[in-house]
Amino acid sequence: LFISDKAHLLLPYHAQIDQALERLKGKSAIGTTGKGIGPAYGDKIARVGHRVGELHNPKQLAQKIILHLEQYRAVMDVLGVSLPNEAELIKELEGYKKELIGFVTDTTLLLWEALKNGQKVLLEGAQGAMLDLDHGTYPYVTSSTTVSAGACSGLGLNPKDIGSVTGIAKAYCTRVGNGPFPSEDLGNDGELMRKRGHEFGTTTGRPRRCGWFDAVAMRHAVRINGVDKIALMKLDVLDGFSEIKVCTGYQVGDKTIDYVPYDLQEAKPIYTTFQGWEKTEGIRRYEDLPINAKKYIDALEEMVSAPIEIISTSPERDDTIMRHHTSKEN
Repeated sequence: LFISDKAHLLLPYHAQIDQALERLKGKSAIGTTGKGIGPAYGDKIARVGHRVGELHNPKQLAQKIILHLEQYRAVMDVLGVSLPNEAELIKELEGYKKELIGFVTDTTLLLWEALKNGQKVLLEGAQGAMLDLDHGTYPYVTSSTTVSAGACSGLGLNPKDIGSVTGIAKAYCTRVGNGPFPSEDLGNDGELMRKRGHEFGTTTGRPRRCGWFDAVAMRHAVRINGVDKIALMKLDVLDGFSEIKVCTGYQVGDKTIDYVPYDLQEAKPIYTTFQGWEKTEGIRRYEDLPINAKKYIDALEEMVSAPIEIISTSPERDDTIMRHHTSKEN
């Protein structure tokens, strides 16, 4: 395990600020996790953030933090956020140093060396493309770059370093928190997806909003990320549905469109309906899938312009179909 010395520290006061801001927004709240991610990114952009490398000197870091917070005392008072005691802060930072400093290094140099030596490097992103700060459903987004280009800016790689890009998608759609979700199903089908898929937020435990596969949003994600192939997860969650819908376009006012518009909140879904299937759970070979499941997968490939080469049919690791798009029966 290595931790970048350039990574920004998320400190307790960030979470306090995050939660206070959400309370003040009331009904217009974005629905953040309340863990302080947004305020920490805000500090980074404002150039007043603090990085992991500063843990080498906890006393000096504590003084910087106190000075920064003193300058914002009036704002802190309004938010109801109390300033930390310097002695207690130093003690807390020393605890972080003790636990983390042995893992801290220049991870950019580490990656460069690995690539220079011809090693394979697997990069895993976090959160969906539609939560990207620039290309997602702003302002209902996260604070970072979630698309594949973030690997370059976040790790110190250049675009030529990026090889194959695998897009991870569920066989249906989910969203945590507020924001537009054209294909959301507020009825029994959405509830059944939530129950079968165990769709509850990892951080907050909140029930995820569930709905049908959105081919328009997925095509958008494929293009932005330069996706070479797709891993389709949780196909088995759709087992037993008599009909399965796919959002293939949007109605915005009197216009029918096949792209993600500036204001997705105004978009109404246009559906194509497929016949369901009985069971895919545990299947490990593509040829063993029900014919209607194959038709669904083939249709999704066509709609999003990317091959589906990995298919998951249960939570078990081995219940995975590895499929080459050159032959749809392999």
